[in-house]
Amino acid sequence: MPTNFRPLLRLVAAATLPFVLASCGGGGGNPGTCQGSTGVCFGLQPGGGTPATPDALAGIFTGTSSTGRTVHAVGDDNGNLWMLYSGAGAPLTLAGVEEGSVSAVNGSVTIADLADLSAASGVVAHGSLSGTYVTASSLAATVSLPQVASVNATFQTGSGSVVTTAPLAGSWIGTSVVAGATESAMLTITSGGAITGTTTSLCQITGSAVPQQHVAAYAVALTFFGGTCANVTPVSGVALIDGSALMVGTLNANRSNGFVFSGTQ
Repeated sequence: MPTNFRPLLRLVAAATLPFVLASCGGGGGNPGTCQGSTGVCFGLQPGGGTPATPDALAGIFTGTSSTGRTVHAVGDDNGNLWMLYSGAGAPLTLAGVEEGSVSAVNGSVTIADLADLSAASGVVAHGSLSGTYVTASSLAATVSLPQVASVNATFQTGSGSVVTTAPLAGSWIGTSVVAGATESAMLTITSGGAITGTTTSLCQITGSAVPQQHVAAYAVALTFFGGTCANVTPVSGVALIDGSALMVGTLNANRSNGFVFSGTQ
């Protein structure tokens, strides 16, 4: 483990309640053009990917919650919604992830079993989500875990397009969260998406990142071994690049633990 390890985006654990946030909507997007921010469009593959259907919940929505947190909501290729959220009043942190299987039609969205891995609580909580969306425009939803919070977010233009793994290449140094543990970590990713890494407890990480087909984000799968790993179960989820930061949100198969990471090169 390098001695100059530093957590870049401190995961905020001062809050006494896990953040409950909201839904994602949208889809479509022109796979050959990206007019969004650098963080959303970086690595766009012109002409790549297949456009999502007009009413699909695909793409990235960015906004804020009623609890003062920044939210990145990702509607993935498998009909799941992943929501990566910051600490309260601390937009440059990553404090947890929420995930659920989406039921969405004609502008209404629900998630019957929403899972939340929070740095503040150190556990995975379960709740529900309901709300509305305008395809490729906006979302508004309420989450109960059982605490209630709302989010309003805007679709990131171009985020319904496919990206390459080239922008992931390099070593990312930051902070990781699993249920019951927060520590410094480093992930090294090749230009082809192969992942290796380690934490301060010498837990070793291997895995892969693969571009989503309808979203400017990545499907991630990770395993853990050696050292003292607070989570030893394989996890899967999403990753995205926001500006200069890599954000990763994952859960294991039964959604009892996960791995959240944020860092920069």
